[in-house]
Amino acid sequence: MLTSYDIFDEDIMEIYKEFSSFQYRGKARESAETLSNSLYDVLSYDDDIKKIYFALDGVLRFIPFHALEYKDSYLIEKFTVSYLPSLSSFLNFKGNTKPLKFFGIGHPKYNSIKQNLIKTRGFQDQVSFSSLPETQDEIIAISKAFDSQKILLQDEATKENFLSNTMLHKNSMIYFATHNIPFGNSITDEPGLALTPIYNDQSGVLTISEISKNNFSGSIIALSACKTFDASFKDNAAYSGIAQSFFLAGARGVYTTMWDIESISASVFNKYLFSNYQSNSDIPMSMQETARDFISGKLGQEYKDPFYWAPYLYLGK
Repeated sequence: MLTSYDIFDEDIMEIYKEFSSFQYRGKARESAETLSNSLYDVLSYDDDIKKIYFALDGVLRFIPFHALEYKDSYLIEKFTVSYLPSLSSFLNFKGNTKPLKFFGIGHPKYNSIKQNLIKTRGFQDQVSFSSLPETQDEIIAISKAFDSQKILLQDEATKENFLSNTMLHKNSMIYFATHNIPFGNSITDEPGLALTPIYNDQSGVLTISEISKNNFSGSIIALSACKTFDASFKDNAAYSGIAQSFFLAGARGVYTTMWDIESISASVFNKYLFSNYQSNSDIPMSMQETARDFISGKLGQEYKDPFYWAPYLYLGK
């Protein structure tokens, strides 16, 4: 059990900082290496084990365990990895049957200010939403892995259009490629996903309460936005925000992110992930295959660092 190790909240948040901060790219992650060494015996499973589930509590959810080093490689290179909101959720989640329908929404329309350093899919303030034109190709490419597709882009990527397509809410792959709006934002009282506003800024936010009131039973939700695993409100646990709102509405799995993702590499990662998914119909396995390609440098030497491939995790079976 992980609880038998002496690890403190500040140690965990230092590990999270080492993975999630742009400044650590290509550098040693000393705190993460220390944890990897401490857990070696725990992670030394029999060779016939292929998949690991992590059911984490509290601040432990800020550790990307799949990106810890294990036997001179990363854990995700050896095992497929899924995360669970709780141990009991394992019994409630359905299997990995591939949905036939795809419902994608992205490339929202904003009067944006371009950022010169690193474009992410997170929220800084109301005027700093950067346009995400690369998400249009991302969504269109991914949609081809499914039998039927419905895509909302630009002027059509509104909250009203998304909520009104109720026939696509159930038993679908629902894919968001947009900005995450966290707790403490200047637009709404709760977190949400940024869509195209119609009459004011608040009309362009799909909030967690609006999500949880709908029926997404049987669907897998893909959140290609920054740090969507985050808390709903201050001092709440990770997974209690956007991801949990979809689970409350009946989703059987949520593909989410742990930190601010760089937008161009996110498009590359997601296109390859769902290309793999087309053949194996398994999100965790597809994530493993895509991460291996990033780690090997096959998709670009600059993407070998965990900053680019480790923010993604799957909550579900």
